[in-house]
Amino acid sequence: MSYHWIRYRQAPSALSRRVGTDVIVGAPREESLQSLSGTASAVWDLLECPRSYPNLVGTLSHAYSVQADVIASDIKSLLDDLLHLHLIEGVVETDD
Repeated sequence: MSYHWIRYRQAPSALSRRVGTDVIVGAPREESLQSLSGTASAVWDLLECPRSYPNLVGTLSHAYSVQADVIASDIKSLLDDLLHLHLIEGVVETDD
């Protein structure tokens, strides 16, 4: 899967609630809830609007003052996990 051409967003069916600085998320088809903290919580907030993988990496590297290559693999892993749990979805936009 190419992470560069897909825009990710929170799945419309995902349920979330902020508890302090963490976000508790769940999907109707899943039996468990997930707690997102730190950068994962920031990614969740950013995904209220569709964003590409490069945009997420750039935004977070700037926000946390770290090199993009330092956080890129962590963001990729998080996106994979959230996709697997049906908490986010990838949308390919075309120029029709």
